[in-house]
Amino acid sequence: MLQILGETETVSLEKVGGASEPELHTPEVNKLFISPYLCRYVAEPDHVLHLNGFYNGKLRKMIQQLDELFGYFIAKLQDTGLEDQINVILTADHGHAEIEGPKHVMCVRDYITEDGYDIGDHMIYPNNETIALEIYNNLTKAVEEHGYKVRVYLKEKIPERLHYSHSSRIGRIVIEPEIGWAASLSCKTKKLLDTYSPGKYRFNSSTHGMDPDRKEMRALLVIGGPSVLSGKRVEAIPENIGLYPFMCYILDVPAAPHNASMEFLSESLRVNQIVLHTTGMLFEWITFFVLIIPSACVVILFMIYACRHTILAENPTWAWTQKGYRPLVMNPVDIERMSLLPKSISEFTDPKFWRSFFASRKSPFEWYGDYEVLGIVLEKYLKSSDNILQLGCGNSQLASQMYDNGFRTIQSIDTDMSVIEEQRLRNRQRPELVFLEDNATSMSFADDSFTVAVDKGTLDALLPPETTPEQCDLVDKMFAEVDRVLKVGGRYLIITLAQQHIVKFWIEYFTKTHRFLLRVHEIENRACGFPMPVFLFIATKLRNAMSVQMPIELCRASCSRVERFLSHDDLQAAIVSEQELSQFVHL
Repeated sequence: MLQILGETETVSLEKVGGASEPELHTPEVNKLFISPYLCRYVAEPDHVLHLNGFYNGKLRKMIQQLDELFGYFIAKLQDTGLEDQINVILTADHGHAEIEGPKHVMCVRDYITEDGYDIGDHMIYPNNETIALEIYNNLTKAVEEHGYKVRVYLKEKIPERLHYSHSSRIGRIVIEPEIGWAASLSCKTKKLLDTYSPGKYRFNSSTHGMDPDRKEMRALLVIGGPSVLSGKRVEAIPENIGLYPFMCYILDVPAAPHNASMEFLSESLRVNQIVLHTTGMLFEWITFFVLIIPSACVVILFMIYACRHTILAENPTWAWTQKGYRPLVMNPVDIERMSLLPKSISEFTDPKFWRSFFASRKSPFEWYGDYEVLGIVLEKYLKSSDNILQLGCGNSQLASQMYDNGFRTIQSIDTDMSVIEEQRLRNRQRPELVFLEDNATSMSFADDSFTVAVDKGTLDALLPPETTPEQCDLVDKMFAEVDRVLKVGGRYLIITLAQQHIVKFWIEYFTKTHRFLLRVHEIENRACGFPMPVFLFIATKLRNAMSVQMPIELCRASCSRVERFLSHDDLQAAIVSEQELSQFVHL
């Protein structure tokens, strides 16, 4: 979610990107042209390129959609009389290059330990210098031994021309692949090569993060509007950072300290004809982004209203909190518009609503986030040898995505036979996946059948805030059934929004059994712009009942340290604080 705060109102528009298609004729899009403060972001075609590369046809389709979207915006500018008031900059933050195959991917995790650092986009943030040097030496040795065409830098050794060695946001270790190669902080080589071995899945992916001086990483630059000369051609190639002082100049706002130059871009300015419009209040400026692509370029469209007094607040640690860079996940993130969600608590808990929802919507629904979002945390509690049960699968892609990431023994159940049939059809090329019509409150499986049970949103659907005795009894039965079919040492994993009544019910049920160790693990939900974090509840089954109450653990998304709570109220307060923080960040 991107927002710009105005003095009279705030307009926030949901991020559009990933698997969803940019929509044109919506109230949100129309609002772009009548509201003074807003921001629009379309995360394409970057997402399509990461998942499909250049050559399987998906990119061409996305380009056509983005071309229509851009044409629609221009037409609306003309219709609303804003064409002569807005400066448009069409540019890109990076290009894209096809990865030549799975053997051209360096899986960084093969050569570093599992802890002692945080990760960003092609960057590693070690906890201390000893760990930093160990990671650096391991990676440089791996590059030399395996012939990876990847450069590994300590921050201070990055070439000066890249302007990438001074900011506190940059990691201690920076990884730069060459064109045609990739470096992933999420994959394992064995699993990657097995997934894309001959006769299985075809590898289609492209990525970025290479030397910006390579032509594949460059992009177009087109500028139009009242502040620039018409038909002017700039022969030299300006650096992207030059756009910052250029935009500040157009907006008539003082620029923060920077090392950019307007030398080439200033040639296009219409001197002393910068237009500043007002409408009686602060009709100041709009900045929004639309991604569009010519061949190998990921393009950003900035539409800017002139302004004098706008403060652009940013999160200085955004790169830190993006745990990992996952260009190799096969299935796209399914980003849903919030209007598709149930309109009331009664709808959310009504099986008839979900039957109607799945019947009318054929593509998978992943508003908790799919494996690209969830897998980073889920994999901490899964083993490739696990026998996994998924409760209430709906038409989610979670089982297939887990399968594609190496977890092959999965059985999924749902009470809706039409959903089961759809899942079987969609996953016919994944023969080890099993989909059965069954009820989580009275399952047909034998005792001790599974090592893991996964519930993605089922508990949230069954247990509304104002619960009836019948609903509580239903959830009690589901928990008891999960207990029955789990082996000793098995894990019950619940993906949930962690509303207070959900947390309370879960804690009370499993603590009174004295046979489960409990943990709550926060997941950063980056899939749909939904301004609430998702949580993973982990209940690990013990052989014998404990004589004393064990603390419940909490792992926050922003911290690697595990916190332990004996007080249930303190745990709930900690979860609420994370939810409030997430909503604040999304403002």
